[in-house]
Amino acid sequence: MERTLGNRNAPVRNPPLLRDAARQATLPQLVNAPLIIQSGNSYYEVSAIRLDSNNSSQSAGYFLLVSDITGQIHTITQDTRTSLVISLLGWLAAEILLLVILWRPMARLRRLADVLPSLAKGGYSKARVMVPLPQKRLLDEIDVLDTTTLDLALQLESFECELRSRSEQLTLRVKELAQERDFVESLLDTARVFILTQDAHGHIMMVNDYALSMLSLDEASLIGKSFDDIFIS
Repeated sequence: MERTLGNRNAPVRNPPLLRDAARQATLPQLVNAPLIIQSGNSYYEVSAIRLDSNNSSQSAGYFLLVSDITGQIHTITQDTRTSLVISLLGWLAAEILLLVILWRPMARLRRLADVLPSLAKGGYSKARVMVPLPQKRLLDEIDVLDTTTLDLALQLESFECELRSRSEQLTLRVKELAQERDFVESLLDTARVFILTQDAHGHIMMVNDYALSMLSLDEASLIGKSFDDIFIS
């Protein structure tokens, strides 16, 4: 025995739906789980209820129920879309809130990123202007970075000043040594005595002009020669 029920407001064309249901599921399967069939823009749920027979010789019948669930499907779809939109808006709101929270710390980090390269070029005054000294009692990580940057700028500036001072002292010392060398050379050339130097092996390394003129020799003929060969022999 088969009976069908339709929506009172919208009659259902049961025979085509029953044929589709018969192709997709058997009656025992419909008893265990209803079948949803789409027909055009409408959705129908087909389910079966087994009817027990008092006469064992007769086969059991099934009560078929066809329900129009288009409204429920559309409601579920709309609720799903609404949930997705709400989730998307919530995600956007969370991202915007996170951006607002991190905007100031990121701006401070960008400021430090701009200052650090200038320290390598000697921009110590720029670092002191762009990085204020933290005045808060409770310092965060960025405040510690600011303080460290200012200390680094101070140390680098101190090292540069010391290096500049030592460089100036070294330049002055080189000039003094050059003047002393010129004075010794002029003294050697103007002294009216024989002045020469020799190495540990007795080879002549330097001789003054007066000695060259008195010996009637040039410097090339004396430099590197043995002292004994020139003056003793």
